[in-house]
Amino acid sequence: MTLALASCTAKVSTVGGGAAATVSVKILTTQLNGIAVGDVATIISSAGGTPPLNFALTAGALPDGLSLDAPTGMIFGKIPISAANASYTFTLKLNDATGASATQTFQGTVSPGANALRIANTTLAAFVSPLNYNYSVVALGG
Repeated sequence: MTLALASCTAKVSTVGGGAAATVSVKILTTQLNGIAVGDVATIISSAGGTPPLNFALTAGALPDGLSLDAPTGMIFGKIPISAANASYTFTLKLNDATGASATQTFQGTVSPGANALRIANTTLAAFVSPLNYNYSVVALGG
């Protein structure tokens, strides 16, 4: 997966008639790692801009169970097992006090995680007729 770094430039005037400065707003996070079933807390990193900064979800949807804290860029919540292996695509926009903005699109698949319920042994031992056959299935996680 390749995602481009988003940036935008805004011209800001200084108080007292000083020289104008250029402030660049950037979203530094380009992909989400470790999005898995269970508890999630990750921060979307940014640089530049004039406070206050504000993140907004502008397209798509966060994975089930997750929320965005607009002032901090934190994505948090608890993804249910029913969302395992679900694909997600969403776009965040970062705005600053001057109107400068940057956008970044994130996409991926929710990992089942280490605690997802699964069958550990997926192949059965060979059956020999006419003997009785007994085989135990091992479940992990959940």
